[in-house]
Amino acid sequence: MPEVAERSTVEVLKAARERISDPERWTRNQYARSETRLHTEPNSPDAVGWCANGSILAEVDAGAFFELGNDSPGVDAADLLIRASGGRPTSTINDRDGHAAVMALYDRAIQLAEQEAADA
Repeated sequence: MPEVAERSTVEVLKAARERISDPERWTRNQYARSETRLHTEPNSPDAVGWCANGSILAEVDAGAFFELGNDSPGVDAADLLIRASGGRPTSTINDRDGHAAVMALYDRAIQLAEQEAADA
C-alpha cells in the first residue's frame, strides 16, 4: 500500500469502498472482524470484514488517524462520509441500514470528493 501522503481522498474512498463491496467482507457493530467473527483491528492481518469506518482505517495509518489535528486523506474521507449522509453518523448507517446503504453512502462521498478535487 502506498504511503498515506501519496494518496488522495478520492483514492482512499475508492479503495475503502472496494474493500467492503462484497457483503462477505463487510461487518456491523465493530471496525473489523476476524474469520471467527471476533473483533480485530482494521489493519490486522486477521481482519476479513470491515465496517464503513473500519474500511477507511484499514487504508490509512489507523494510529495517526486518531491524532488530534490530523489532516489527512483518511480524516477527509471519514468527514466526506458524514457530509454525504447529511450529518447522520456513519456508524448508524452501517449498523442499522445495511450494506446497500453503506455502498450508496460511499458513492455519494466519492462523488463529493471528485467534485471538490475538480474545483480545487
